[in-house]
Amino acid sequence: MYQVGDVVRHPSAGVCEITEIREQCFGNLPPQQYYILKPLYAKAATTVYTPVDSPKVPLRKLLNEEELDRLLAQVPEHWLEWKENEQERHNQFSEILRSGNVVEAVRLIVLLHYKEKERKELGKQLRVGDKKYLEETKRLLHQEFAYAKDLEPEQVPQYIMDKLGLE
Repeated sequence: MYQVGDVVRHPSAGVCEITEIREQCFGNLPPQQYYILKPLYAKAATTVYTPVDSPKVPLRKLLNEEELDRLLAQVPEHWLEWKENEQERHNQFSEILRSGNVVEAVRLIVLLHYKEKERKELGKQLRVGDKKYLEETKRLLHQEFAYAKDLEPEQVPQYIMDKLGLE
């Protein structure tokens, strides 16, 4: 169980600080323990309520600077392959986002970055669904790197590309 003051990764809200743990009742549901989370990179003041024992909303402790660097070193060992079938591709992307796996998230961003570049050269744009996954993955991953590395989220892409030796 996490404690008040812990900083965690929420699967959709991103990097959050646990500001409170309390019993709460919503609607007709029985009362249960909730983490009260404050997203650290939200543009507006937001509060997120997450059940303490929810398997559907897996919180995880943020990785530190050394752990992130160690994981980045694993990224080039295996790259993601582009799936032509859009549904299969989006299922794969969705699972990567849900899992919170940093290595796979970086691989996903790299794959979509190069696919976007390839499509631009053809005078086309990245498909809307693919663009959505790219933006969401970047948002979540960049927050975690920014927090651990004491960077602004906008500085993270260059940091990652430099670490991976990519352009």
